[in-house]
Amino acid sequence: MSMDSGFGTNTLYEVVSRERSRRFVGREAELAVLESWLADPDPPTYVFAVTGMGGIGKSALLLRMSELVRHYGVREVWIDGRACNRTPRGLIDYLTATDSRFTPAKDGAVSIEVFLPRPGERTVWFVDDFEELEPLDGWLRERFFGAFPARGQLLVLASRRGLSDGWLNDPGWKQRVHVLHLEPLTRQQSRTYLERAGVTPERIDQLLRHTRGLPLAVSIAADLINRGDVSLLEADWEELQTVNARLLLEAADSDLGAWLDVLTVVPEADAELLAAVSGKPVPADRLAELARLSFVLSTATGFRLHDVARHHLAADFRRRDPSGFERVRRRAVDFLLQRLDTAPRSQRHGIAATLLNVCADALPSAATYADLSISGNLVVQMANERYLPGIQRLLRGAGTQPILFDNPESYPRLMNRIVAEAPEWCRIVFDSEGQVVGFFVAVLLYRDSIALIEDIEPDAVRLHLPEEYDHFARLSADEADTYLAVMVAAEENHPEYRGGELMGVIIRDGLARLGDGTRAILRTNRSDLEELLRMLGFTRYYPPESEEAKADPRRSRFQLDLRHGRFGPWVLSLLEAMARKPAPTRPAREFTVDDVRALLTDAHDADAWAASPVPRSVGIPAEELRAKVKHFLSGREPCPPPLTEYDAELLYKTYWRRIAADAVAAELHISRATYYRHLRRATERLQQALAGIAE
Repeated sequence: MSMDSGFGTNTLYEVVSRERSRRFVGREAELAVLESWLADPDPPTYVFAVTGMGGIGKSALLLRMSELVRHYGVREVWIDGRACNRTPRGLIDYLTATDSRFTPAKDGAVSIEVFLPRPGERTVWFVDDFEELEPLDGWLRERFFGAFPARGQLLVLASRRGLSDGWLNDPGWKQRVHVLHLEPLTRQQSRTYLERAGVTPERIDQLLRHTRGLPLAVSIAADLINRGDVSLLEADWEELQTVNARLLLEAADSDLGAWLDVLTVVPEADAELLAAVSGKPVPADRLAELARLSFVLSTATGFRLHDVARHHLAADFRRRDPSGFERVRRRAVDFLLQRLDTAPRSQRHGIAATLLNVCADALPSAATYADLSISGNLVVQMANERYLPGIQRLLRGAGTQPILFDNPESYPRLMNRIVAEAPEWCRIVFDSEGQVVGFFVAVLLYRDSIALIEDIEPDAVRLHLPEEYDHFARLSADEADTYLAVMVAAEENHPEYRGGELMGVIIRDGLARLGDGTRAILRTNRSDLEELLRMLGFTRYYPPESEEAKADPRRSRFQLDLRHGRFGPWVLSLLEAMARKPAPTRPAREFTVDDVRALLTDAHDADAWAASPVPRSVGIPAEELRAKVKHFLSGREPCPPPLTEYDAELLYKTYWRRIAADAVAAELHISRATYYRHLRRATERLQQALAGIAE
């Protein structure tokens, strides 16, 4: 028998800590900063500000840091920001109640002096959910922590919003603050966690694509897949997205919601775009609040959501309010098209790329060649000589290219010239670790560009485009309006992205170039790519007139002509084509778990219940049904099967009483991941119970 399962010498803390450490992955840099402070025999008092979005693993990191502090034999104090009353007296009462080392005087009075470390005594103070103590921010900084010794104390403050300006702008405090901003796990770290959790290798790649490195999502997904199912169901993914979205939004004020909805649809937005699309002006103080959210990043031109946050929030927005999502998207498209019309040519590529990102799911895809709907942390930028080895590696492994050279060595020679002399013609794709995983070369046709290509292989452009060759050869750069696809390649066996996803990003970026009012010409003999081009609006380029011409592979050419203001109508036509697709229908009395979850989320909103399909399906007026559900969830009526009393308690505390997830989990003595799993199961059972009433 294992000592852990009997009455051995191990404490429960040691057993739990050992398993927690085995599962813990990543955060090496953050732990190294702590170890450096612990190893210093006389360190200055510092503040480590641990920040990051909900579910990013702040609490897990603090627990791992706590274990390290204990290993060094240093004294620690743990404060749970959610468990304290947000007054000085509330914090003092919390500390005296949870830590026996803090003893009040005989008369019960407690002063700050009781908590002050003695000179030479080293202490690490962990404060989780520090944002919950914001009403105490000034008092903590100036009166409580400010009374600590200047050496030997470490304050580890974890929050989603980050520290206030009082910490970061104060000339004295800012010298002692070290910000540890947590990012999602890398692909390899997520893989390691899933392997340690016992997930089989064939399922890991699927989980990596859905979780995007958000630690809580990774842990919940591991629980879901290890519960015995053959595969994860679509409902599981929907629940996972809902869980992650709720965690992210817990840190945001409700009145920021309209602007966050815009950022889930548009990859980057300035104040003007936020106001125009949301219909709400954005005061300066609200912009500051938006910027403080851990998953909102400030850029040189506005704001954007962290890629992982946008992935989860957009999926939740579409499911929660599909008509609202489409309304925001159409407003964003209209605004961006207006901006595109008036922008200088140098800025149009960026605006067009944003438009295509907004409309990504309206773009057609070819399953065997390219998926144009992908979003995430892939970066596309202009090539430079630093990345030439990676580009050449991909080129060597690529198949037939859009431009046909007689000499295979012409391709690497031309690539060297383009990257050195005209790098804007070559766009390269990076993965999340900064490695080159794809590229696309499209040359703007005019006198000098044709000369460069034909210096590598004479008459190459003439053989491909004999009909317009003389016209192109006379043009200056300012007169050019046609791109010719020359070379393309994508990593086929990338562990994080499928080849079709990479090719989709490449094609979408290429289409964005046409936003400045240009035309694209592409040669292909692939039937799947030809079908994709047709779906995108490409047409045959000057159909061949003879059998000899038909046999020439150079003549298998297609064009998309978006000159003379056609780019905007083309984008709108894609959205309209998607809108014309028939929506799936359901029987009149059928309703889904999502419908029930939406009702629970709006438990106190009578109008939301009146608009829901559930009351009509059940056959009970909306307000009567709302009262009935409240009665059996609160225990005033017996639960209809298969709903249990435990399910009812969980749903009532979460949705009617609106108790925070961590607090409910603590009351029920379960982990946060288990809480969300039980919440999903309880919602499913409520849907089944209501369906039973309908029958």
